[in-house]
Amino acid sequence: LDVRKKEVYTALYKRGGDNVLKKVTPDLAENPGDLCKRIKEKVVFLGDGIKVYHTLIKEKLGNLAIFAPLNLRFPRAANVAKLSLDQFKKNNILDLKTFTALYVRRSGAELKFRDSKK
Repeated sequence: LDVRKKEVYTALYKRGGDNVLKKVTPDLAENPGDLCKRIKEKVVFLGDGIKVYHTLIKEKLGNLAIFAPLNLRFPRAANVAKLSLDQFKKNNILDLKTFTALYVRRSGAELKFRDSKK
């Protein structure tokens, strides 16, 4: 996903032998060029970052970059519901009283404050 700060929110996944995706990196906010340096095998790109960084990714990765077609590029409500149902059946439920958001990158104010201390 394009963060509009010359970064993308991303994580890399690999399909396991059971045909299930396994996360192989933590959630990241990363410069697309740096992300491309991590990639050593074919990768399917999803999300709105494709629109902004398609050319850069293609230049850096060539045939390793596969871009999802537009109709599959974004999460669909039915797919999110299916994933949620699978987790619900395993009793893996989000406790809304203790839930906290996952912040992948610091806010602009935090970054500015950090940089002012250097």
